[in-house]
Amino acid sequence: MKGFHQELEEITESMERKEQLRYSVTWIVRLAHKAKDLYDLKLENLFTQIVDFLEERPLDRASFKRYKVLLAVTQKHVRDEYGWIMKGEITGQYMAYGVSFGLLVGVAFMTVNPAFIAIGLPIGIALGVSIGTSKENALEEKGLLY
Repeated sequence: MKGFHQELEEITESMERKEQLRYSVTWIVRLAHKAKDLYDLKLENLFTQIVDFLEERPLDRASFKRYKVLLAVTQKHVRDEYGWIMKGEITGQYMAYGVSFGLLVGVAFMTVNPAFIAIGLPIGIALGVSIGTSKENALEEKGLLY
């Protein structure tokens, strides 16, 4: 692919930190670095559109929505074609599972005392984050994270 990672890094350097977070630039740059040796026309087209949007900022509401949809399409394409997953995504999913498990544990403790419902949440969150982190570390060893 063309030097999208260099283009994106230059755009990122011209942005303030708040703007970088709003436009989700950090993971886009990581993905561009990971994909720099690939030859994928669809991904190249997606990166071209992303760079065009970032050069036009600030985006109005409708353009920002289209930009976010473009980012979602890019993530889906990369996941389906190459099995690559964004850092933090697996941990977030397992944390959500942990919250639901923690609520179940809290309801079980609630039979003793209603104030104990809060005991289950930290247990579930800690369990979910630890499992998610271990799964993410395994994926990173395989080279599937960006």
